[in-house]
Amino acid sequence: MITFGRVVLSVACAVALSGCATTMQSSTSEQNTSSVYTQSPGSVLNEHLNGFQQISLQELSSEQLKITFPGVTSFEFAARDITAEQKQALETLSNALHHIDYQALEVLGHTDNRGNYDYNLQLSRERAKAVTEYLLGLGLQSDKLGYHGKGPDEPIADNNSATGQALNRRIEILVYL
Repeated sequence: MITFGRVVLSVACAVALSGCATTMQSSTSEQNTSSVYTQSPGSVLNEHLNGFQQISLQELSSEQLKITFPGVTSFEFAARDITAEQKQALETLSNALHHIDYQALEVLGHTDNRGNYDYNLQLSRERAKAVTEYLLGLGLQSDKLGYHGKGPDEPIADNNSATGQALNRRIEILVYL
């Protein structure tokens, strides 16, 4: 009788342990699956940009991303037309943006400091508008897109050189999550 009791107890323990292992595997599997779906929008964007060097992504907060285009000539002096180089970067970005859920995009236009301040402010608005219209043409939602001109107020490079001025003629895009 004692031997039979030990066998039953051993079988019961084995069944209980296999149930625990199954539960642990199931929990681990659920965690792995959920982590795939809880990637941050910044991570998803980076993944879809596939190392495209002309687009830089910065997380300003958990609710806001800033996209810049380092080394890309966005606009020629006094021009409102987007360069071919900038268009290529915007197309890549647009494809990546289709993979995240965002509340709004704000396109910010910038100028160098040459010329009249009011002229530069208006020019920066027109540049931001041109980029916004280009993004709309790529299929982004109009109710989520806005633009704003910053003029020469936020330079990222020295305006005393032609290279610095070219870098300051740019756009940035804020993504609100």
